[in-house]
Amino acid sequence: GRPEDQPGLEERQVVAAVNSYLGEHFAGTDLEATATGPLAVDDEWMHGIGDGHFTSVIASLISVFIMCGFLFRSAKLALLALIPNTIATFGVYAVMGFSDVWLGVATSMFASIAIGVGVDFATHTLDRMKEARRASSNIDDNLMHVYHSTGRALIFNTVAVACGFGV
Repeated sequence: GRPEDQPGLEERQVVAAVNSYLGEHFAGTDLEATATGPLAVDDEWMHGIGDGHFTSVIASLISVFIMCGFLFRSAKLALLALIPNTIATFGVYAVMGFSDVWLGVATSMFASIAIGVGVDFATHTLDRMKEARRASSNIDDNLMHVYHSTGRALIFNTVAVACGFGV
């Protein structure tokens, strides 16, 4: 979309103009002036979301890697658990970008939801694969074991979660 279509852009311009006015008219005086009110607070809040959002998403993905590393006692399996989470997270941003959905208070939660949901599926599947691997080293047999033992539950869970969040 066009930058002028970004939610909050007009408000940001108003807050910038007020801050500029205050800087010009109160500089060099004993008085101090600060822009306040809902508009200034919302602008600062939205700035904070934009600035800290991606850092917190990266921190979340690193946390998933560390926790899965402890859970599986393997950096390799932790990395495997991280792959679908990373793809889902970037998928959320891709859909937002193509749909012209801007990062805001409500939309900033999409990535964390994707990470939280994705880690459940990844750890469940990898745990079953690890269990199946004890019985056989054949990857095809192991995949069949996973799908026979828990595949149906994973599919129903996926559909339920997708419908719930799709609303």
